[in-house]
Amino acid sequence: KVTVVDQNGDPVKGVMIQVCKEFCMPGMTNEEGVYEFAMEIEDGHKLQLSKAPEGYTYEGEADIYLEPGQTEYTMELKKAE
Repeated sequence: KVTVVDQNGDPVKGVMIQVCKEFCMPGMTNEEGVYEFAMEIEDGHKLQLSKAPEGYTYEGEADIYLEPGQTEYTMELKKAE
């Protein structure tokens, strides 16, 4: 499960993300800023932001390497002022 929030901790919907290893599985966050991937995380899986919604920026790592067996990750976007 990936949760995307802004700098205030508010959920961000419509964020296009993907988990990749040999292939990429894309997804989009819902009203609660959550997307649940139907895959088991193994060594080498990485999380990537495909597209932030208009008015938001992402200043973190381009590739976020997930730990084997990891089931949750929270990503923070910055909302334009």
